[in-house]
Amino acid sequence: TMLKVMDDHVEPMYIAHLEPLYGAHLEPIYESYVVPVMKDTLEPFYRKSVHPVIKSQIIPTWNNAISKLVSTSEDSIEMLHDLASRQIYLISTNVLKEYSDSLPVPVVSFLEYCQTQPDDFLTRLLWVALITVIFLFRYTLLSMIIFFVCVPFRIIWFFSPLRFFFRGKVVKV
Repeated sequence: TMLKVMDDHVEPMYIAHLEPLYGAHLEPIYESYVVPVMKDTLEPFYRKSVHPVIKSQIIPTWNNAISKLVSTSEDSIEMLHDLASRQIYLISTNVLKEYSDSLPVPVVSFLEYCQTQPDDFLTRLLWVALITVIFLFRYTLLSMIIFFVCVPFRIIWFFSPLRFFFRGKVVKV
């Protein structure tokens, strides 16, 4: 209902103010100059030259590059995970060998857990790191989310003729 009210309010303002200035002058120019160029020149050129190249070369190349990128990144992540798990196992084993007699019991049990289940420990460690980073940058992340959600509305407002009617106060310096 709000859009209907706005349409009922905006359309008379457009008809009263902008259409007499631009509508009658721009439509003949558009019909006589822009439409023939688009139909006679741009559209045949696009169908004959651009579209076949996009369909035959660019799309297959793009799909191939994306598939290679995904497979390479999956292999890299798997390799890094295995390497980190092995390092956790080796570090916990070395610390237990050298200092098991002098360490408190909870620390020894934690190191034994790291030694027996390094993958589970690594997963939990990464979750803690992710939550910490999100907590530290919460205001920045929230600002970015709000900015990206509002971008379409900002673009619409930029091209809207309403912004000429609802201007803020002009400050003269």
